[in-house]
Amino acid sequence: MISGLHTLFIDKEWHEVRKYVSSDAAEEEKRSNTMYYNRYGTCLHVACYRDAPDDIIKTIIDIGGKELVMSIDKVNRTALHSACCNLLAFKIGRDLLN
Repeated sequence: MISGLHTLFIDKEWHEVRKYVSSDAAEEEKRSNTMYYNRYGTCLHVACYRDAPDDIIKTIIDIGGKELVMSIDKVNRTALHSACCNLLAFKIGRDLLN
């Protein structure tokens, strides 16, 4: 599911993302899948870049915690950078900075 979760974010399959993060999968599995890093960064990077709904961003921040929020992509950008580039900073900045 590691690459699969990333694909759901890239493809904006928000219903499927919600289904996975609310599933009975082990919390450590969800955390690992959320923290998975590829050329796009983490799922949080992709979520911010692809304009994910607020509830999904909040949920994956809850799953990944500060480590997820502080992770950087291949060019040293955090998810907050992606949010700013996509004009989401005002919408989700509070969640990313808490």
